[in-house]
Amino acid sequence: MGYDVIVVGGGIAGLTTGALLAAGGTRVLVLEVRPVLGGRGLVVRQGGFTLNYGYHFILGAWGSPHARVLKRLGLPVRARATWASGFARARRGRLQRFPAELLSTFRFFGFHDGLGYLGKGLGWLRKPAGPYMTTTLADFLAEERVSPRVAEWLLDIIRAIGFTAHPERFSAGHFLEFARFNVRHQLRPSLVLPWDALFEALRAAIVDRGGAVRLRAPVDRVEISGGRAAGVWTTGRLLEARVVILALPPQRAACLLPPGVLEGPGGRPATELRPTAGISLDLGVEGEWDLPWIAVDLADEGVVLARHSFVNPDLAPPGHTLFQAMRFVDADELADGERIEMHKQALLRAVETVYPGATQRVVLKRWLVRRMLTAAEHAADQPWLALPPVQAPGVPNLLFCGDGYRAPGELSNAAVHSAEEAAGIAAALLRAGPQRKAG
Repeated sequence: MGYDVIVVGGGIAGLTTGALLAAGGTRVLVLEVRPVLGGRGLVVRQGGFTLNYGYHFILGAWGSPHARVLKRLGLPVRARATWASGFARARRGRLQRFPAELLSTFRFFGFHDGLGYLGKGLGWLRKPAGPYMTTTLADFLAEERVSPRVAEWLLDIIRAIGFTAHPERFSAGHFLEFARFNVRHQLRPSLVLPWDALFEALRAAIVDRGGAVRLRAPVDRVEISGGRAAGVWTTGRLLEARVVILALPPQRAACLLPPGVLEGPGGRPATELRPTAGISLDLGVEGEWDLPWIAVDLADEGVVLARHSFVNPDLAPPGHTLFQAMRFVDADELADGERIEMHKQALLRAVETVYPGATQRVVLKRWLVRRMLTAAEHAADQPWLALPPVQAPGVPNLLFCGDGYRAPGELSNAAVHSAEEAAGIAAALLRAGPQRKAG
């Protein structure tokens, strides 16, 4: 059977694109090189625990693109709620709830800085993001005359949300977009979706509508002829398609293409795009804690510690707790064994600091050294408006999606936004061109 669209990559972006196209009657084939779906959101079940490569909750809750896509596909949105008061920051030995509402804002900052924080925040909601995309967050906060206490807090939260070791160089335009998004959605209950159930629902949406998803399907290169993508080569065979979508990080997608087809900011090779990197610790522990925290940002240590089973008990066996601690670092640090060991010890200390005795009751431990947490650090020198576009210049039926392309949002929000755009462009291309005969 011939396919209208071939999608390379079975992560959240590829599956979302495939499901949206299949829902419109398009014959879709999704190819994934690994034996499992999920990409960088891969889920592993081990010893009764459910482990993920990142957070188990979704930024933006019911306003997230994830929820929007599920509703478009007619799929159930099953979720558990989180609450803003369950998030805290530890700085200089003091543990405080996030300033999520008026009273907690004044408790967090004090009266004078609290008023300044609220006043600046209201002004930022009206400030356009575009002119500040190439301004660093540190410079923006200085220009806005933000107090040191408030600036420190904002840099701390952006480090955790942006998965970045350098919040000071984060794009101020991104920050303004995040502030608006946060006000609209983040103060409401957040979604805690079972990621593997989400991947399976999207896979089923493709297959049930006549598409296919193949695992262990490596792609060698994209065939481009006459300024158009003709298909992809896999295991020595050309699979033809009217539209090709690479749902891969730009650094990897570029390796499947001729030079110059996919470029990064400033015309640099896409392979030079700077990702975020880090080390994570999944810790399954016997016992539970009577504490209110979903996640704690240990700012002095540069560690984000989440207690995922507190919100979703299904992630751990009864009477157990699932922790995940992450520290964001420069990728070049991950080539140094001594530095990696230092980071690992910091993650263990973080767990023990907030939950005394936890490291003495470990039943499961998993370390992940991630040279690519997100495909693109949203820094001022590579903001999302400068990232590669979803539609390849000069090759109109070659599309891209994922968190490293020109789409708004942080983490998987950007991936799903770009997937929606790619699906829309692909559908328009198919409507405009001749139909492929099945064969």
